[in-house]
Amino acid sequence: MEIDLAENGRIAVEKASKNVYDVILMDLQMPEMDGYDASRMIRTSLGPIYKRVPIIALTASAMMEVQKKVHEAGMNDFVTKPFNPMELYNKIERYVRDFSKA
Repeated sequence: MEIDLAENGRIAVEKASKNVYDVILMDLQMPEMDGYDASRMIRTSLGPIYKRVPIIALTASAMMEVQKKVHEAGMNDFVTKPFNPMELYNKIERYVRDFSKA
């Protein structure tokens, strides 16, 4: 397993443009470009594979408005912070398994 870290949304998009990931964990609150804009850009600008790569948001808020914005930005799901490690693991496993089948 390989893991890449991005300090902000712009770097996340740049890294995604150079690599194909099995899953992306996207913090919503980042400098320069937030997770919403980075996810939209990944979905719309990086080719067909990135229309399917699972993107899971990490957020401190579980409010309905945030959940709606997460899905509108093209993310598949979210996990609230602080997160339960098993919950995050189960979501990653489910989305990676589904992505691998497609």
